[in-house]
Amino acid sequence: MRDPDEPWMPQTSGRGLPLVSAMARTNLMAVNCPLVRRQVIARAGQFDETLPAFEDWDYWIRCAIDGTWFQYLDEPDTYALVRHHPASMSKDAMRTTRALILLCRQALRSIPDTGARDLFASRLSSARHDLYVLQLRQDMPLRGLLNGLVLGLSEKRYRISLQCLLGLLLLPFIGKRRVAALLLDVSFSRVIRSYFSR
Repeated sequence: MRDPDEPWMPQTSGRGLPLVSAMARTNLMAVNCPLVRRQVIARAGQFDETLPAFEDWDYWIRCAIDGTWFQYLDEPDTYALVRHHPASMSKDAMRTTRALILLCRQALRSIPDTGARDLFASRLSSARHDLYVLQLRQDMPLRGLLNGLVLGLSEKRYRISLQCLLGLLLLPFIGKRRVAALLLDVSFSRVIRSYFSR
């Protein structure tokens, strides 16, 4: 998945809010890497199996909020094998983006710290935008346009809303592929941006 010399896990240790903030940026470990004490499981419960992906990331966030100490250890001759193939979940951008949106929403409901909440809110906004673009690219323009419209209105990103509204108006006349191509065109985005910067 990565170059052999590139670290594939952040070497993060600690507890509490600094750790929660680090987890807003990335999942700290592959699911098969940690050794977890029984009392941690007794406190934090089990994985949330209702999530379509990232159940482990959600679990580590809950453990960190609960005050669990995380210690990164890079002991010689310890390995965790991860299969990576064309059908891997990590190759399904739509599924992982939707799961990331759910993860961020759950984290926002449970994290008490404002700084960490802001990081997850930013991550959620970015994931929602990614979903809108993915839907346009993967031949789901109506869904993408509606998601983009809601995203723009809810986050006061009116440029996106205007683009999506225009796309919805043009959809019956020029077809879904041309609307998606128009909205994904960088020069079209520049025209909309310059209109709003006047």
